[in-house]
Amino acid sequence: MGRSVHFIAHHDRENAVTRYRCLNLIEQLESAGWTAKFSYRYAPGPITIDEDVIVLNRVLLDDPIRELIERLKAAGKAVVFGVDDLIFSGDWADKERAEAEPRLAEAVWRETMGYVEQSKETMMLCDSALVSTQYLAERSTGLGKEAALLRNTLSNELWLISQGVTRAASSEKVVLGYFSGTRTHNLDFDSIAAPLARVLENFAQAELMIVGPVATPALLLPFENRVDRRDVVEWRQLPAMLVQVDINLAPLDLSLAFNHGKSHLKWLESAAVGVPTVASRTLELSSSIDEGVDGFTAVGAEDWFNAIGQLIQDRGLRESLGAAALAKVGREYTASAQVGDTAAVFESIAAKFGSGVLESVTFAGYEEPGFFAKGIRKLMRAFRGG
Repeated sequence: MGRSVHFIAHHDRENAVTRYRCLNLIEQLESAGWTAKFSYRYAPGPITIDEDVIVLNRVLLDDPIRELIERLKAAGKAVVFGVDDLIFSGDWADKERAEAEPRLAEAVWRETMGYVEQSKETMMLCDSALVSTQYLAERSTGLGKEAALLRNTLSNELWLISQGVTRAASSEKVVLGYFSGTRTHNLDFDSIAAPLARVLENFAQAELMIVGPVATPALLLPFENRVDRRDVVEWRQLPAMLVQVDINLAPLDLSLAFNHGKSHLKWLESAAVGVPTVASRTLELSSSIDEGVDGFTAVGAEDWFNAIGQLIQDRGLRESLGAAALAKVGREYTASAQVGDTAAVFESIAAKFGSGVLESVTFAGYEEPGFFAKGIRKLMRAFRGG
């Protein structure tokens, strides 16, 4: 049984998915004595694969990838499909259609379905899946594909940065924060617009910070003088922005099955700077948050209003929940805390699916993305405004 792994990813190193699902795991595995390597699927030039566990992270199936998987298996290597979202189900296409501009909705759905099929085909050809949430594990096994669960954790660098930020002196105002990287979270934010409007109406000390290109819901427009709009910042700057809010909001539109597969990242990154979160009550977030101890989860407008209102009125509760969440991150969700679990998962994968014989395989590397991949990128840029 070998102790080497090679991550080949659909996204490059700068992408958040790659950081959390490849680079952070590499950091942990190297701490455990593994040899670990990263390659970008669309980088020019050949990729030499000497390792015995290969993770194809969100890689779309095309002819070169199909051939690569066959060659990797023939060489006795364990081949794993890495995935952190429900991109192997039509539920994702439904979500993208719901978020798209009406003029693009059906085209986006069709193109996304192409992405879904390519993702699913890659997963089904691999030996197993490596997922970030219990829900994704259940959906994978429902398709007959074994799945190993490794939840998202902080890198050493992000944990160190988070520990170095300081909160401003307390004031009478209470800042609620919603952090969104893209416009694709409009429905999520809309899902709490009514209770948020009620909060702003009932608590004069409440203010709202909205980060990212998400649209301001119509119900919140009357409170624009109490809304602070901010641009998205680079991930190393995120802790310094998170610490400026008193309550972090992590809503999801729970009518969309896709959202039930989302990870606990919004809670995790906020918890790392000691800020309490109110989040939608999914299986994953309920697993991460100890209700009323290190955060709150909510279902429905009344839950949201009550949880936010309770935190606004009780600074001591905000501080205790934030401190408990921070302590939990230190115990369970840092690179050092997860080294043992991560190494154990990869040891199991290597033992079950690999031959233990290291045989080199060379992959040609960059191939122009196929029709579906090019189409989905073009359409997504159009309706996201990017």
